[in-house]
Amino acid sequence: MRTDAKPTGTHQMSSADSHLGSNSGNKTQAIEKALAQLGEAAAQKKVEHICSAYLSLRNAARGMILNDLIALANEALKVPVMPMVVSAFSHRRCFMCSNGTVGCDLCEGAGDIEAGRICPQCDGFGVTPCGFCRGTGWPDHDTIPSEIKATVRERHVVHANRDLQKLAEAFPRLLPEEMEKVPLDQKNSAASWLMRLQSRLIDLIENGIVPEDEQTRYGSIADQIDRCLAALRRLPPPPDQVTKK
Repeated sequence: MRTDAKPTGTHQMSSADSHLGSNSGNKTQAIEKALAQLGEAAAQKKVEHICSAYLSLRNAARGMILNDLIALANEALKVPVMPMVVSAFSHRRCFMCSNGTVGCDLCEGAGDIEAGRICPQCDGFGVTPCGFCRGTGWPDHDTIPSEIKATVRERHVVHANRDLQKLAEAFPRLLPEEMEKVPLDQKNSAASWLMRLQSRLIDLIENGIVPEDEQTRYGSIADQIDRCLAALRRLPPPPDQVTKK
């Protein structure tokens, strides 16, 4: 997990929380407990634990100016806290699926509904895009704290571009004919990866996260991926694919 991302600008915890108010003993204890949890999560380098601990810290420190809270956290943990938190949220995954896809409920993941009949819902892949995250594998944008949302979304662009580089290395021309290179036993996993990347490109376009020229490029690649997925659907199923009885 990268820790070099930086939040942009300065923010308050919320528009209604610009003043700390009385700093009671209970509030101090809650902040200290949340800081300890964040420190433990950072030591373990576990994405979900870091995200949860930071959200707990925000809640415990409700009313503090963000810069004051971060200064307190930096001092307590002896590390730059915000880069770590931004990186964790950028790697956070949807809670409702397996990295963008769910098992097809019609064929129960088999890919066909009877011998020789491909499942019409998943096109034989055994999985479909998650309806909750729209296939991106990312959690809902509203779960990202407002003070780091823009920076986390910029990090999502970095992740998507890294995947585009991998795509170019695997399929330099990204043509349907290139799908014939995919081993049959890897067809479904390749389809899942392509569906997730396509969903992420569309998400970044629709939410205006990338500039207009990049939107055009992303849109073109998403269309090419669609044609490649159609080609994968026409390939025969893997020889060891389980047929649903």
